[in-house]
Amino acid sequence: MIPVPSSHLNYTRHEPIGVVTQITPWNAPLFTCCWQVTTAICAGNAVMLKPSELTPLSSLVIGKLCKLAGAPRGLVNVLVGAGPTTGQAMIDHEATGLIVFVGSAQAGAHIAASAARRTIPSVLEMGGKCGSGPCHCRCAGGDLCQLRTKLRGRFASAGPRKHPR
Repeated sequence: MIPVPSSHLNYTRHEPIGVVTQITPWNAPLFTCCWQVTTAICAGNAVMLKPSELTPLSSLVIGKLCKLAGAPRGLVNVLVGAGPTTGQAMIDHEATGLIVFVGSAQAGAHIAASAARRTIPSVLEMGGKCGSGPCHCRCAGGDLCQLRTKLRGRFASAGPRKHPR
């Protein structure tokens, strides 16, 4: 029950969605896979997971560990393939009740349009600050330490990166 200052009854009902289709990026495959899968399962959902075709192995290992841990068959399903084929088939699948995507803005826009056509909800984390344009740093007196700190703050957790921190 949610208290409200009227005679209306407001409440929240927690119900599983069913099947959550999750598409994860190449740059943090294990981390993204784990937080997406555990969140969906804890909310009572099954998972169809499509890792990036560039980094599928950690997600396949997570799927195998779920099986070895005794998870019911079909609770965690890892499908490997290209986004335009495998990912699109998962999005279009009638069992999909929610789409969770982390990746590029271009792919995210396509996924959002596909989800909208089916009127299913989607959670999209697209891109980052790295590709959004120039970084303007004004450091007093040419302070390189201050410049380095500003650049780290700008790029440390802003989407895809080519090198580890």
